[in-house]
Amino acid sequence: MTDGATRDPCGSFKPQVLTASTGVIQSPNYPGNYGFYLDCRWLIETDTDHLILLTFDFFHTELG
Repeated sequence: MTDGATRDPCGSFKPQVLTASTGVIQSPNYPGNYGFYLDCRWLIETDTDHLILLTFDFFHTELG
């Protein structure tokens, strides 16, 4: 299984599928600013008998 961490999740209508047991999701160009009109998507998949735990070290949104 691959976590897809080296692929770009932005710029296509398909989400980046993450299947590894651990991983990191960051916005493009982090910690710098990212470009306008980006639509980045990640899909986290696991077996039905597993749980997904998300831990946020930093989370910031802006008003549009």
